[in-house]
Amino acid sequence: TSAATLVPATIITFALLFASPASRKIKILLAVAALLQLIALFYSYVRGAYLGFFAGVGFVLLLRKPKLIFALIGAAVLAVWLAPESLQTRFLSMFDLSNATIQVRLVQWQHALEMIRHSPIFGFGWVDLGALHRQMIPLDPSLPAAIAHDVFYIGHFHSNPVMWLMIWGIPGLLLVLLFFAKLAQLEWRAYRAQSGQSFEAALPLGCLGALAGFFVTGLFDWTFGDAETVTILWITAGLCLRQKHS
Repeated sequence: TSAATLVPATIITFALLFASPASRKIKILLAVAALLQLIALFYSYVRGAYLGFFAGVGFVLLLRKPKLIFALIGAAVLAVWLAPESLQTRFLSMFDLSNATIQVRLVQWQHALEMIRHSPIFGFGWVDLGALHRQMIPLDPSLPAAIAHDVFYIGHFHSNPVMWLMIWGIPGLLLVLLFFAKLAQLEWRAYRAQSGQSFEAALPLGCLGALAGFFVTGLFDWTFGDAETVTILWITAGLCLRQKHS
């Protein structure tokens, strides 16, 4: 949860750092804040949050300073190279499909597709899905005990789109995706309504990046089910849309 809340905050800080015409003193303060947020984010050891951060900042740079995307990639490689072994191991494990936590997600998502066939229109409701999961899917004896426990007893399926499908069915999934597409459109209009290098342009840009970061992070965790995380998301949306009407 802490990592997922750091993602939008850190992206907005980077957007203000790169895109707002602040004084040298403010730029230094933003750089310090961004560094501290980034350290906290990396030491959360949450790989989905790493991907969300890079997606959001990459989106910001693509819109305002696309040439810096290569610098972002280089900085990421350098950071992993210089990082302590524990961070290197955690970062590189996202490419290892045999990793235990990745296996938990892959097995859960397979089970989710099997379960939703029984209620594709209405889903199963916003409930703890652990008991229902154990009831509908037999335990695979070949699964290691630790993986099997996390697969069946966590109570959610480690992905916003998968959970939207499970709790609201196919129509609900399509509607919530349409909602986020509309939110992205409104934030894009708020950004496009501003011009030049200004705080008023940098803030909605950061909010757009935060939305992208939230969505990417939520591909691998049930962040929409965390009140703290969605509260930060709604705050960024409110800030952005307030800019449009101010």
